[in-house]
Amino acid sequence: IAMLDDRFAPKRLEIPAGTLVTWINKGGNWHSVAAYDGSFESQNLAPGESFSVPFDSPGTFQYICKHHGMQGMQGQIVVS
Repeated sequence: IAMLDDRFAPKRLEIPAGTLVTWINKGGNWHSVAAYDGSFESQNLAPGESFSVPFDSPGTFQYICKHHGMQGMQGQIVVS
């Protein structure tokens, strides 16, 4: 998932259980990834850095960039 300076692309991702998802900061600013339910959270990611999470259980996971969430930088992963 690309972390751009105002959004995640794609904003919604559907995957099978057992998939490793990687976010890559392709923007010019610091970004982060944090699940609403607290199940995962990255440190601050500088441009070019990445963060990965394995999704082993089905469910819907909402996440946000703690720096830019108020600007709409939010996303969703649906695991089947």
